[in-house]
Amino acid sequence: MIRFLFPFIFALLTLLQVSAQKIPPVGTGWVTDFEGIFKDNEKHILDSMISDYEKRTTNEIAIITIRDDQTTKEAFDDFVLQIHNTWGVGKKGINNGIVLGISRQLRKIRISTGYGIEAKLTNEEAKNIIDTIMLPEFGKGNMFLGTRNGLLAIINKVK
Repeated sequence: MIRFLFPFIFALLTLLQVSAQKIPPVGTGWVTDFEGIFKDNEKHILDSMISDYEKRTTNEIAIITIRDDQTTKEAFDDFVLQIHNTWGVGKKGINNGIVLGISRQLRKIRISTGYGIEAKLTNEEAKNIIDTIMLPEFGKGNMFLGTRNGLLAIINKVK
């Protein structure tokens, strides 16, 4: 009996932990860099890429870097999803938003997709972008290049 209750209790504790965390307010652009990993010109480049893409497709992409005092490693994925939903990334009724959550401190990355994007960018494809495009650059200390290349891969996949 305990064996069956453990996953339920773990899920409940994780949910309580995430719900107790405070979702930060929406940033002023498509890039919100709480960790301070991007230079101003790098944020501008990423923001411009997303803005141009949004004008062509109406799809919205938000990039957020998350400090280790904002969430835990275990609750990171749920935190990114909660930000996605709270900020309302994507057009209402179309659900065409994507949130790229990055935490250098927690060593975590998550690509959260709205329901209107899931057919174009599956979880497996998102994981592949992270593993083969972003992480190799992050491993070299190139946070901007890894993020830019990951963003380009997302944009090319979800036209």
